[in-house]
Amino acid sequence: MNPKILRLQRLARGVAPAFLLVAALGHAGDAERGAVVYYEHGCYGCHGFGGAGRTPLVNGVSGMLVSEDVFLAFLRQREDQNPVLPANSMPNYGVYALSDDDALAVYAYVRTLVDTPPEIDEIPAFLTILEASDRAYDEDEEHP
Repeated sequence: MNPKILRLQRLARGVAPAFLLVAALGHAGDAERGAVVYYEHGCYGCHGFGGAGRTPLVNGVSGMLVSEDVFLAFLRQREDQNPVLPANSMPNYGVYALSDDDALAVYAYVRTLVDTPPEIDEIPAFLTILEASDRAYDEDEEHP
């Protein structure tokens, strides 16, 4: 395996607080272009249109988003392998499939995504369900 990737993998396993600070300071990629690449490559299929799909990326839940270097290493580390079930695995992205500039643009875009689910009292369907469940157990009402 590529020595640079091995070094990055070791770095990813032992992330220090200073490393996290550097990651939070800024990103070299172009987030606007990253959005285009994200959709062109079908990333939304698993990660959702806003990054909160079945494999979420938003709100810092993914370890591969600790830094640009870790993100690139994650994309590249399996470039010589094919997933057994491509529908259930992250596709391989070697440099031939996704340039470093495009990968860093995707990274910058994903770092802009924030999952802001609505408050429970703002979801009409949920409120209807709660009201119906309260009525079902109301002892004052007659039930058929």
